[in-house]
Amino acid sequence: DENSYTMYNVIDAEKMEMAFQIIVDGNLDNTDADYSGRYAASTCYNSERAYDLDGMMRNERDWVVVFHIERAEAAVKAGKFITLGDSKVPVLDGRKKGDKDSAFTRYIPVPKNPHGLNTSSDGKYFIANGKLSPTCSMIEIAKLDDLFDDQLSSPRDVIAAEPELGLGPLHTTFDGRGNAYTTLFIDSQVVKWNMEEAVRAYKGEKVNYIKQKLDVHYNPGHNHASLCETRDADGKWLIVLSKFSKDRFLPTGPLHPENDQLIDISGDEMKLVH
Repeated sequence: DENSYTMYNVIDAEKMEMAFQIIVDGNLDNTDADYSGRYAASTCYNSERAYDLDGMMRNERDWVVVFHIERAEAAVKAGKFITLGDSKVPVLDGRKKGDKDSAFTRYIPVPKNPHGLNTSSDGKYFIANGKLSPTCSMIEIAKLDDLFDDQLSSPRDVIAAEPELGLGPLHTTFDGRGNAYTTLFIDSQVVKWNMEEAVRAYKGEKVNYIKQKLDVHYNPGHNHASLCETRDADGKWLIVLSKFSKDRFLPTGPLHPENDQLIDISGDEMKLVH
C-alpha cells in the first residue's frame, strides 16, 4: 500500500514522554544509537509494503534507516513540524520523495529482511543482522556525516563489510576486544567473528574472520555480553537467549523450562558454562 508508513518514536528519557516522531517508509524492526547522540539507526524488514509473507520477502535488499537526531531536534525546536489528529506530538517527515532524501533520514540498502541492529562497543559500527540473508552489514558510523552532507556517490558507500556468518543471523554482541558474537537462528549456533578482519576480507584480502561456532539449543535470538552496550565491554560472559528451548524434548514427564545459556568468552574459545 503506497499510503502505508511507519512512525519512529523518540522518547524523552528523563520525562518518559514522547519527544517527537519521524515518518519513514517500510516496517521498522530493531533500533540502536551511536555514542555521540547524533545518529540512531533502525532495520526495515518490509520495504515492499506487502501484506503477505511472500510479498514481504520479494526484495533481495531492504534497508537500514539512519536518523540524524540533532537535525530532527533542531527542526522541532524551530517549530518546523506537523501534528496528526488530536495529538500534540511533533511529527517530522523522513520519507524519500523520489530520489530526494529528507533532512532527517538516509536509507541504506542491506540484505535481506534485516532484524537486529547493534552498535559495536568501540562505537565504530552499526551491525544490521540479515535474518533472511547469511550476512551481517557493518555500517561505518564515521562516514554518516558525509552521507548526510551528500558527499558520497551511494548510500552503500558506508558499508564497511558484509561478512557471511551462517543461516539466520538475528543479533550481535561484542567483547571489547574487536570480536563480535552473532546468533544464528536457523543453524542454532553462536558465531564468533572478528570485525576488522571482516573489513579486510571485504576489501579482497584472504583472511578467515570466523573464529568459532558453538552449538546452542535451540534457535537463539537475542544475546548479550557483559557490559556490551558500553565502551567498557569486558569480554567475560555471553548470555544467549534460546527462543525454542521449550517443548523440544520427549513429551514425557514434567514440562521443561525455557532456558538461556551462559558462555565464558574470556579466552580464545567460547565455553558453555551453564
